[in-house]
Amino acid sequence: MNRAFLSHSSKDKTIVERVASNLGKSQCIFDSYEFENGMPILNEILDGLKSTELFVLFISDNSLNSEWVQKEITLSERNLENENNKKIFPILIDSNILISSDNRIPKWLKQYLMKPLTDPFIITKKIKQKLREISIESNPLYKAKEELFVGRNEIFDAFETSIFSLSEKKANSIIVSGLDGIGRRTFLKMALKRSNKIKELYDLT
Repeated sequence: MNRAFLSHSSKDKTIVERVASNLGKSQCIFDSYEFENGMPILNEILDGLKSTELFVLFISDNSLNSEWVQKEITLSERNLENENNKKIFPILIDSNILISSDNRIPKWLKQYLMKPLTDPFIITKKIKQKLREISIESNPLYKAKEELFVGRNEIFDAFETSIFSLSEKKANSIIVSGLDGIGRRTFLKMALKRSNKIKELYDLT
């Protein structure tokens, strides 16, 4: 499974921790999950970058002033040039940052379109979409599997919104109805798996 490296300032831990929780350990490298006490942090960062396919940069005043985040940006650019990282996905979480005039942001990063995002659910959804795109590009079998759910993406979106969004009332039960043989069980399993509520091999009975 493809994973995302979450680059952020420790001062932005609250929002990034929520995103990491939504993604789950199987889909992201997050320092609190992965980095071991007593290990050189640069080695941990290098290992994390090598083992992920998507570099997610949470841009804020805090992260742009962070020495470690700046090192991660430099390393990710080098990986991109060497085609070791498939994708880079900058996310602006600080509306006070003006991308075009902020000299702390490298020119190569300014080419990415960035609008402020602060809802962990929306951020999670966008990261998952990027990871799916990478999977589809690299694995034709994954593309065929995704196409089985064409037409149901809006239902998936509604389900994920009820689970994750800060602006929606949280669901306390799930009811899937319809005729026999239309894929209710398959849909429910996929929706729960995408939301990291069940594991890959969990059997719905």
